Amino acid sequence: MKILFFVSNIGSYLHAEQIIKIILDKNKKNNCILLLSGSCINRKPVRRNLKVLTKEKFSQYEIEEIISRNNFDNVFIGLTSFSETQENYLCELCKRKSIPTWTLQDYPQYYGSFTKKTYPNFFLVLDEDSLEDIKTELPYANVLKILSPKNTLFNLSNKLEKKIVLKESLRNDSKITLASQPFLPGVKFNIFNFLKLLDQTNLQCEVCLHPEQFNNSDIIKDLSKFKCVNKTNNNYDDNIASFYTAKYLVTSFSTIAIDLDRGMGKLNTRCEKIYYLFEGDLIKKTFQNIGSSLSYPYKTNNIKSYLYEDIKSMINNLCINSEKESFGGKIVYSYFSEEKLNKDKHILKEQLNSFFKEIYSYLI
Repeated sequence: MKILFFVSNIGSYLHAEQIIKIILDKNKKNNCILLLSGSCINRKPVRRNLKVLTKEKFSQYEIEEIISRNNFDNVFIGLTSFSETQENYLCELCKRKSIPTWTLQDYPQYYGSFTKKTYPNFFLVLDEDSLEDIKTELPYANVLKILSPKNTLFNLSNKLEKKIVLKESLRNDSKITLASQPFLPGVKFNIFNFLKLLDQTNLQCEVCLHPEQFNNSDIIKDLSKFKCVNKTNNNYDDNIASFYTAKYLVTSFSTIAIDLDRGMGKLNTRCEKIYYLFEGDLIKKTFQNIGSSLSYPYKTNNIKSYLYEDIKSMINNLCINSEKESFGGKIVYSYFSEEKLNKDKHILKEQLNSFFKEIYSYLI
């Protein structure tokens, strides 16, 4: 089996990375080609029978050449809200050449740049609401519900685990973590307005930059001006350590809220509340234009999540909570059991096996 993976969004990449491992480990004859663009160009996966091509933006001609030179059994196309990154073109090209296409929905009820006119043959989804939603939004698409590859198969390294344990044991760290996002219209206003108002209190927070912002010196410089920001993280391990030891997560609509709700590998969060920054018409318009059928950010199942259209009232509630609930006290190491992990891994692999049997025999 030979599969092409094309991703320009980090969320889709993290799922694709785990699926590629399963495919290549299952059969030594399997081959994958991975095209990385957009926010994924700095990722450097190394696997047997995996060829990685990286470019900020692939042209339509380059995509045509890759398709014509390879006999792909099927093509995975990641989700993105940007139509110019060629996901839609690849989808249409594969349809003309009768190559089955598929994608995995990272954010519930999210379709990226795909429309009722252009969409993959198969949608893999992670929750029941998305499964039902696709039947309405894209009635001719094939939809299957699976466990999250990114969350189920996340490998917690010894180095990262030690970092988390140390961070948890210090207990004098700020326990408010702000998850940044690409500065789409309205996002920057909400993030910086939150920090300006937090500056007027005695509270502090850590800021976790989005992977697209890791090397952005201007953003890092701007954040350094806030006295409430006690640390700015610009790498994956520091971000994960911060997310999974925070008591409160603040964001606009980052998928990390969902990752905390589900857990990552054996990591189960100690986060107690998620606060969505959603002030102003611009942020609402942006969220509704990125390709989701949801009107507001995803309401988490396991962690209480709150949406605030008035950031000032949110700051007031944070202050009240911090006074009532001391950040000190019992140290929490929160892990899922090995039994649960192994069971979930087995279920996911069986789900993917069934899917590949179905797509392999699929005729366009």
